[in-house]
Amino acid sequence: MQPGLDVRKIAEIASKYDVGFKDVRDPKSVDNEKLGSKLAGKESTWFFAVGAPATMGEHACGVYHNNKVVLSASLGG
Repeated sequence: MQPGLDVRKIAEIASKYDVGFKDVRDPKSVDNEKLGSKLAGKESTWFFAVGAPATMGEHACGVYHNNKVVLSASLGG
């Protein structure tokens, strides 16, 4: 997930790689403003994390978006 990615593509990517919770895989989550949790004090910013399979340890990708495009994404482990 790169900054600038259209959030409507996230459900397609999550389904393709079999990652993410129900709302990440739901193409309607953007229209319903359910793609992650809306951040308090941050107008029009949502966050969600997706667990990523790895050969060693656990990793997750944290994604911030404005319900239009990805603002930032980072890999943590």
